[in-house]
Amino acid sequence: MTSSKNWEIGISTGSLEQITEREFCDCSKAGINNFELSFKREIYDSIPWTDIEKWSKKYNINLWSLHLPFTDGTAITSLDLLERKKAIEYNSEIIKRAADFGIKIFVVHPSDEPINPIEREEKFKICCEGLNQLYSIADTFGAEIAIENLPRTCLANTADELLKILETNDKLRVCFDTNHLLYGTHEEFIKKINNKIITLHVSDYDFIDEKHWFPGNGKI
Repeated sequence: MTSSKNWEIGISTGSLEQITEREFCDCSKAGINNFELSFKREIYDSIPWTDIEKWSKKYNINLWSLHLPFTDGTAITSLDLLERKKAIEYNSEIIKRAADFGIKIFVVHPSDEPINPIEREEKFKICCEGLNQLYSIADTFGAEIAIENLPRTCLANTADELLKILETNDKLRVCFDTNHLLYGTHEEFIKKINNKIITLHVSDYDFIDEKHWFPGNGKI
């Protein structure tokens, strides 16, 4: 079992204004040795992979994970069949490209929002189908799909609903976002999901809605 003392420290590039060599250099000096690659929607089409690979090796920063896009037509739970198909294909291509550069964990939002209660069952079914499709692609490269728990009306907004999603494919894993949990306690969530959690998004909040505050500035 891995001790918490051995946990790796990382940062999401989604919190950075841009991704350049300067960010790799600064993070390396600060003792941050892992990146989760995350970008604005428009950047996914032109990720500077060659530069990122070069900088990661130069500054000894591990490309730990990649957050798949979840806005502007990339949601895997769209009720529009054509849009949903395009989203799956788009995300699959990103997985294939990123896997070539050694990324082994792909974080995915299981739904968009808001979700009308009468559509939740259909959304749940579509979600599971989409996640299984993405898993089949990732598995080809020895990579894993990590479902992120989400707030408000989103799918996977409780540990129990997330467990139901995991029941459809026992190879799926979880990214625990500490500031997305609006129902139940963190301790309950961790005990229920247990070793399915393979990566974390750590930030603080007021227990009312997500805030993405620096740890220690909220109520966790």
